[in-house]
This record gives sequence, structure tokens and C-alpha cells, in this order.
Amino acid sequence: MAKINHYITMLLFTVMFLVGLQVPAFMDQYTKRVDAQAVEVSGLLRQYQKIADKYHNGSMSELIALHERNHNQTFNDEAVVITQHVEREQYLSEHLNKLKSNVFSAATTILIQVDEEIYARTIDQYTMSIQFTKLSLLFATFMAILSCALYELAQFIFKKMGVKALSYRHAH
Repeated sequence: MAKINHYITMLLFTVMFLVGLQVPAFMDQYTKRVDAQAVEVSGLLRQYQKIADKYHNGSMSELIALHERNHNQTFNDEAVVITQHVEREQYLSEHLNKLKSNVFSAATTILIQVDEEIYARTIDQYTMSIQFTKLSLLFATFMAILSCALYELAQFIFKKMGVKALSYRHAH
């Protein structure tokens, strides 16, 4: 009985250690995806910014307002697109700053303020990797020890309650 529980604990530790190594790798891939989208949006706005610099003292707001006031529907529609790009660039820039500021901020951002579209694409295209950094090793060790401690706690609680759900019975 004790030997089986020992093997279960070892297996749980190993699996959770490997899972724990993936979390920093996922955070890294998510951050890189946000960064790539920020670069893409900035590139889309670069030409509009040149026009704003040349004719509107660098003000994108004035360029957008001019498009909105134009009687041609094409320019009105273009104002919407430019506005969406400006807002997306600001959002991605703020999101990226949170992801790059520190580990706690990055983890909180991904857990609470995640961009659903980017998160979904990161999950879909996630490549398992092992990063042997201090952070990944600490996180993996923490997850492994925590999961084993929770398993041991659950066993203790069930044993005190008289439930044998987590223990194996020998067949007689």
C-alpha cells in the first residue's frame, strides 16, 4: 500500500514538474505573439503617421477627424479602420508593457486580463518546450511540490473521514 502511494506521489511530482516547466514557456510564446501583433499594427499605422506628420503636425486625431468629415464614404470608412488600428496599437502596447514588466505582472495579466483571441491562437499553435531558466525551474518545482502536498493532504483527510478513495485494497 505504502509503495503504491509512493509511486503515485513520484509520478505526480514528475508530471507536475513537466507541466510546471511548460507554464513559463507558454507565457513566453504568448508574449511573443502579443509583441508580433503590436509590431504588425505599428507597421500598418506607419504610413498614416507619415501623412499625419506631414499635414497635421503629427496628430493622428486630426487625420482621423479629416477623414470623418469628408463627404466621400470611402474616407469615412477609412477613418473607422484607422481608429481601430490606433486603439489596437495602444491596447497591445499597454498589454505588452504588463507582460514585460515582471513575472508577477505577466502571470496576472495572462490569468486575468488575457486577450482571448491571442490566447486561443497561442493554445492552438503552442509548441511544447523546456526552458531551463531559474523561473521555469522554480515554477516547476513549486507546482510539483504543491501537487504532492495536496495529494498527501487529501489522503490524510480521507483517511480521517474513513474514506478509502485514495488507497488501494488488496484482493483476497
